[in-house]
Amino acid sequence: MATFQIGNFLIGIIVMNLAGPEAMGVLQFFIVTSTFFAYFGRMGGDENLSYTLPSLGGILKKDAQIFVLKIFKVSVISSVLSALGMAFFIVIIDWMASKENHWPSVLLSFIYLPVFVGTILMASVLRAEQMNGFRSLIVYIVPMVSNLLLLLVFLVCLDITSGTVVIIARAISYIATLLIGFYLCKVVFKGFSFYRFSLINEGSVQKTIPLKNCWWLLITLLVFVIESGALGIWLGKIFLSEEDIGYLSIMIRLSALLLVVPTALTIVMGPIFARYPQDRSGRKVKMITLIANIISVVFIFLLLAIYSDFWLGLFSNKLLVFQGDFLWMLLAAGILAATQPLYSIALAHKNEKAIVNIGLIAIGVFTISAVMQDVSEMRSIINSLVCSSFVVGLLRLKLIKLI
Repeated sequence: MATFQIGNFLIGIIVMNLAGPEAMGVLQFFIVTSTFFAYFGRMGGDENLSYTLPSLGGILKKDAQIFVLKIFKVSVISSVLSALGMAFFIVIIDWMASKENHWPSVLLSFIYLPVFVGTILMASVLRAEQMNGFRSLIVYIVPMVSNLLLLLVFLVCLDITSGTVVIIARAISYIATLLIGFYLCKVVFKGFSFYRFSLINEGSVQKTIPLKNCWWLLITLLVFVIESGALGIWLGKIFLSEEDIGYLSIMIRLSALLLVVPTALTIVMGPIFARYPQDRSGRKVKMITLIANIISVVFIFLLLAIYSDFWLGLFSNKLLVFQGDFLWMLLAAGILAATQPLYSIALAHKNEKAIVNIGLIAIGVFTISAVMQDVSEMRSIINSLVCSSFVVGLLRLKLIKLI
């Protein structure tokens, strides 16, 4: 996910400068919407793979392979249903906005979403197997690099500048990544075959139920709509122009750079937190992680805040009008980023109730703030995002007791 954040930052610069803010608005709406519905498609499968596959002895074991097979079977069906839900969602949003339906996004959702879900699950398999750095990172790096190259081909070589083209480039890049992931599994894990193990009686294998804990889905959904700015993008889609959505998405992406290190730490340290008991050694590891995270967040915050005019100018000089709003967004995102390890610790200790409550309160704050303002202006949506992010960050401080 940290790789995605950096990659999306670079992609945003290219799309904004070569295709314009309208294309950027179309792309960002598609990204946050597909990522939201991908949580339904995954059905908690990536978390199950990361935490359960090692305990089954690795993917070369019969039980482990059937476990992976079940995860993928459920995900294929759920991702197709999620694509259907995403298509209806896009049509409804366009109808509410009194805008012409963007049918390419609707049709591409049926291709992109299953592939995107499959790529995330394949990355979880490779990560759970603790492969070497190059092989495990390739599933994260390939989609971003190939997406950048395809954008340059479409936007520069072919001179096709539209939101549809940038979405197609993203879909093709994930298809290529999924194929590479399957190839890596076939080459590295000799004897691994989805087809061969699909013929085995699955009923004889224990501990292979993908939907082990449905709370994970609700938790990740609540956190996603707050941290990603999805609520702001969806509201902007209804009340703002595509150009304004593009500008709004850039400021969200820039402030999200503060979450790069915290996201990486969450992925790496999550399983470690789960194994560590709440004793002196466990508390020491958690405190070191929290302090290291805060130091990195402060450094990146200062880098972005001091040179905010430079970073905004990379995308468009028109964004300099919102420099003050951007600094507030950075501060709110900084609080989120600094408390991210606490969120990871809460998940490791299965304190789902606390996180769900925080998410619900944050969504309530965003809704109330949006209703009380004129949401037809971008600044009002920014204010609502800032308020909700502040609330999430401050409420997370209560989770420090888990250390």
